[in-house]
Amino acid sequence: MFSQVLLLLPALLLIDDPTAAAGPMTAVWWIVLGIGLLTAGSYALTFFIQDRTDSVGFSQVGYFATISGVLVAALVFAEPIGPVIFVAIAVLFVGLALTNGHLQLPLLRRSNSQNN
Repeated sequence: MFSQVLLLLPALLLIDDPTAAAGPMTAVWWIVLGIGLLTAGSYALTFFIQDRTDSVGFSQVGYFATISGVLVAALVFAEPIGPVIFVAIAVLFVGLALTNGHLQLPLLRRSNSQNN
């Protein structure tokens, strides 16, 4: 953040009243604090999950982050969620079920039994 201030310093010096530009920045600090707390919480949860699961389970954390991002976009930012998003999330869950072994396709079971 310090480097960003240094980059903006020449522009701030050209303004007649630099304190006027700092007025709207008070709301930005709350946003930065909120993002920092969310990031810290997500790191804590990531290490919590890493400690309790295997490598395959841990590699799937990104998928749940994607779903959480879609939910936050819909609830907080009122982003429209169309049918394509629901299809994408369904494909994601089917992929997770196949990876975890909760969903087994007969074709895959037959080929695995022939290899053993």
